[in-house]
Amino acid sequence: MTRKKEGRGMKLDSQHDQHKRSSKDMKYLIQYDAAYEGFKRPCTMKELSVRLGIDRANICWYVREMRKLGLIAVIKKVWCSITKHKANQYTTNPALMPKPQPTLFDL
Repeated sequence: MTRKKEGRGMKLDSQHDQHKRSSKDMKYLIQYDAAYEGFKRPCTMKELSVRLGIDRANICWYVREMRKLGLIAVIKKVWCSITKHKANQYTTNPALMPKPQPTLFDL
């Protein structure tokens, strides 16, 4: 790895740095897409983690991003088949998502 001296600190070559960043980001984009497709069939985060072999903490971040974008919804609380604890069951399937509740502003 070559380094260039810029100002006070040492910086990686921009070309090498760009390649390193894009290959690392690609791993997470592939995992994100796999999680999105995996939630087409309703399941908990832990169940999907075991099924896909992706760390549950990563799936938690992906669910957070999908919730912000409105791509995923909680269907109901169920007993997780793996942990035997109560957990949210998620889906990205629009046909299974609950209808939005009307608000006072919709009336």
